[in-house]
Amino acid sequence: DCPWPEPLTVLTAVAAVTTALRLCTGILIAPLRPATLLAKTAATLDVLSDCRLELGVGTGWQQEEFDAQGLDASARGQLLTDTIGACRALWGTSPATFSSGSVSFADIWCHPRPVAPAGPPVLFSGTLTPRNVRRIVELGDGWIPIMGERPPGVADGVALLTKALADAGRDPAALRVRAHLPLIRGDSG
Repeated sequence: DCPWPEPLTVLTAVAAVTTALRLCTGILIAPLRPATLLAKTAATLDVLSDCRLELGVGTGWQQEEFDAQGLDASARGQLLTDTIGACRALWGTSPATFSSGSVSFADIWCHPRPVAPAGPPVLFSGTLTPRNVRRIVELGDGWIPIMGERPPGVADGVALLTKALADAGRDPAALRVRAHLPLIRGDSG
């Protein structure tokens, strides 16, 4: 019963009245959106905001959202991978072609193009299961730990991702991590 406004609409409004703020979703439930529409919407917002968009994406948890879209909630991890893979293809060369278990298209043009050639940075949320590590290494730019993750857990996750990125030939120094900092009240000594 909380008011959860649609995040890309809110960020568009913020982009219209700011020039320097980073515009970050946290978390956009990407599997609930058609990949071609998400790619176009994100690219448009990226252009309108002069490359300030950063997509934090996740699988979601609410069964009813997937039911309403006619999607299998138990396949939400693969749906997330397929959706972002399709977006990456659409943000690349045109016309784009992509085929996976849940998203397929051929010879699609997606314009405007995002400002950066690879598209806006994509950070995957969640625990670092082997599948999520692979998703981050293959399709992502970073990680958003589960809310409440303590600094030692974040540090362990960064070490794991740094090694996985290096093993895949990617620059570990480019890893983005967006974690909540613990709130300390009063004298911290």
